[in-house]
Amino acid sequence: MIPAGTRPLQLQFMPRAFPHSDVFNGTVVGFNVKKRPNEPSYFVYFRSSAGKRVERDTNQTAIAKAIEAAKAIIRKEYGKVLASSNKATTH
Repeated sequence: MIPAGTRPLQLQFMPRAFPHSDVFNGTVVGFNVKKRPNEPSYFVYFRSSAGKRVERDTNQTAIAKAIEAAKAIIRKEYGKVLASSNKATTH
C-alpha cells in the first residue's frame, strides 16, 4: 500500500472515469448518459477525437435504448473524423 501523500503523480491527477465506454477503431471512448430536467429524452456526453466535450440528444426515453443510441452517435462522430482524415491523405 502506498502511504498518503506519496502517490505517483499519475495517480494524483487521473481523469474522472466515465460510467460507459465504447471502442471505435481501437480507441476507447468513455461516455455518460443523463436525463436533463424538463426533457423527455436522454443526452450523451463524451469527448471528441479532438478532445472537445460533445453533447448529443439520443432521442430515447429508456436508459437501455439511450445507451445503445449513444454508442451509435459516438461511432458516427468518430467515423466522420476517420472519413475526413482518409479523404485528406488519399489522392
